Amino acid sequence: MTELIVKVDDASLLPDLKRAIKLLRGVVSVTVKKEKPASSRNKVI
Repeated sequence: MTELIVKVDDASLLPDLKRAIKLLRGVVSVTVKKEKPASSRNKVI
């Protein structure tokens, strides 16, 4: 199985994008994950 990662700036597009991607032949599932902001603990001093 192969994964495709798509980054979207406008979250209001997600429902339409999910619906459109599900219509593509061979698509098994569509999952939405929010990107976590960089932790301040990881900053190099």
